[in-house]
Amino acid sequence: MKQIHKSISLTFSVLCMGFLLQPTLSLSGVTCGGSFEKFVQQLKQESVSNGYSPSMVNNFYKKAQLDPKVLKADLSQGIFTKSFLEFSGAAISNHRIKHAAINDKKYKNVFDAIEETYGVPRGILLAFWALETDFGAVQGNYNTLNALITLSHDCRRPKLFQQQLFGALEFLKEISLM
Repeated sequence: MKQIHKSISLTFSVLCMGFLLQPTLSLSGVTCGGSFEKFVQQLKQESVSNGYSPSMVNNFYKKAQLDPKVLKADLSQGIFTKSFLEFSGAAISNHRIKHAAINDKKYKNVFDAIEETYGVPRGILLAFWALETDFGAVQGNYNTLNALITLSHDCRRPKLFQQQLFGALEFLKEISLM
C-alpha cells in the first residue's frame, strides 16, 4: 500500500505541478514558434534563471525533440469541436462511473492520504484518472517530455504547456531530492 501511495502521490504531483507553479514562475524570455533549437535554448536559459542548476537543465533537455505526431494527434482531438453537454455525455459513461466506485473503494487509504496531504478531493482525482487513462487502461505511446516541449513550442496554447514543462522540471528536482 505504501508503494501505491507513493506512486499515486508522484503521479498527482506531475499532473498538478504546472498549476501550482503558475503564479510564481516567470516565462518572460520564452516565445513560441520559430526555430525549435532556439526555442529549447530559451527554455534552458529560462530554467536556469528560475533557479534550476545548469547541469540539471542540460540533462533535462538533452534529448528534446520536436514530435510532429504529437501536434497531429492534438489537432485531431474531436472533443474541441463538441459542446460541453456533448462532451460530458460521451465522457461520463456507466463504465467510468462503475470503475470510479471500484477504484475509490480499492484505493480508499491512498485517496484519504492525498486529500489530507494536498486537499484535493478524490472525485477530482478519479475524474482525471478516468478521462486521461480510463483508469490505467490507456497509457499512450508518446515521450511525455517531447510532447510537452512540442506543445510548448506550438503557438496555440504555449503558456499552458510551458507551465506543465516547468512543472515536470520541478518534479524531476523533487524526486532527485528523495
